[in-house]
Amino acid sequence: MGQVPPQSHRPAAQPLQSQGPRPKILRIGVILGGKIVEERLIRNRESVTIGQSARNTFAIPAPELPKSWTLFQLVGGRYMLNVAEGMDGRLSDGAQVLALAALKSSGQAQRVGTGWQVPLSDNARGKVVLGDLTLLFQFVMAPPLQPRPQLPHSVRGSLADRIDPYMAIVLVLSFMMHGGLGLYVYQMDVPKPPPIDEIPDRFAQGLMKPIVKPQPKKVDAQGAGDVVAKEDPGPKAGDDKDKGKPKDKKPPGPPDAAAVSQQVQNSAVLKVLGAKTATGSGRFVDVTGGKDAGGSLDKGLANVGKSGTGIAVAGAGSGIGGGTRGPATGVIGTGTYTGVSGPTGPGNVGGTHVDTGPKGNVSAGRLSDIDSGGLDPGKVAGAIKGRYLSGVKQCYERALKANPSLSGTARIGFVVGPAGTVTKVNVDFPDNEVATCIAGRARSWRFDKPEQGSAEFEVPVVLRPGN
Repeated sequence: MGQVPPQSHRPAAQPLQSQGPRPKILRIGVILGGKIVEERLIRNRESVTIGQSARNTFAIPAPELPKSWTLFQLVGGRYMLNVAEGMDGRLSDGAQVLALAALKSSGQAQRVGTGWQVPLSDNARGKVVLGDLTLLFQFVMAPPLQPRPQLPHSVRGSLADRIDPYMAIVLVLSFMMHGGLGLYVYQMDVPKPPPIDEIPDRFAQGLMKPIVKPQPKKVDAQGAGDVVAKEDPGPKAGDDKDKGKPKDKKPPGPPDAAAVSQQVQNSAVLKVLGAKTATGSGRFVDVTGGKDAGGSLDKGLANVGKSGTGIAVAGAGSGIGGGTRGPATGVIGTGTYTGVSGPTGPGNVGGTHVDTGPKGNVSAGRLSDIDSGGLDPGKVAGAIKGRYLSGVKQCYERALKANPSLSGTARIGFVVGPAGTVTKVNVDFPDNEVATCIAGRARSWRFDKPEQGSAEFEVPVVLRPGN
């Protein structure tokens, strides 16, 4: 009997799963004034809106359009074309091309609200016309998304290829040198500062200058006062032996502490403060009227004017000038004259500034609620009239200086974001400078946070020159 061959452990081939047809997507092109302004593929099957509001899928500044209109509505996975009154166009669902008016008369378009609704298939295409606006649409297969372009690995290279070897060597050596220097400074012993009562020798040598005694002058017999030069007595005995030998000069030693103390005591300031009077007390005590050095400073200063004691400056001469504070005898005042006098009465800085610029009357109209988003329109209108209308008035009065007859109505449309701040502003006014200024002020407006994420309003503001 033959042996049964062993079964193979290789997995069986899985049949390919059939993928269904991909759903077609909308391709929409917008023509305004005979020029293509936008073309887009709606990859996500969702409703498409057009209008003047910035929140629409296609924001088109056409005066015939409302603020927002749902042109393509997704109902049960199928698109419906919503046509408003005044819209015209054509629709093709295969080989037959029908006008929108014929669809309305034949009953293929159903009346819904203020417009007409036409169901569309995946093969439909057509156009919708409203004034200067023409909108073309068709269903197409979604093209695949293009991958992000990347350079090949051979071109990109690695991190090592991007590092300059010479620069890396210099950087490593710099780190080593600076690191070693920092470590050396960190381990150095910091010298202790000298005591306060000890004066370094180098400081004493630089501060104190040697005292040079003047040489006595000789007067001749006639008493004329001429200085006679001292005669050289000539060489003494034994000078020949020392001729040619260098003389040893004794280097100057450190200053004597007693001499330094005596020179400090001879200072003019210390002489004044330490001088004695006839009664044996110090001048400082007499000037302050018996003020003790350890007593209250306020009491001592209050007694300065009562003592009447002068302070003499060391040295002979004519003194420090005379005047109301003391005679020219070297005495600095007597303490008799006190107080400071000056001009009295109120000063006149200048007249009242009067602004003669043109005035303007600014009034806000009724607030239009485009999409409240959960905000109270009354509170929004009250905030504009109470807090923000003054900024609009400033913009208008600034423009009145150049054009006194400027007037009109500024329509301010704005969107309030989730944080309560104004995210978008659109101002319609004949003067571009005023419109730009008002838009800048409106961007700083603050309101309550909308409950539904954002809100959109429009308010008319009437601008007229004042009397």
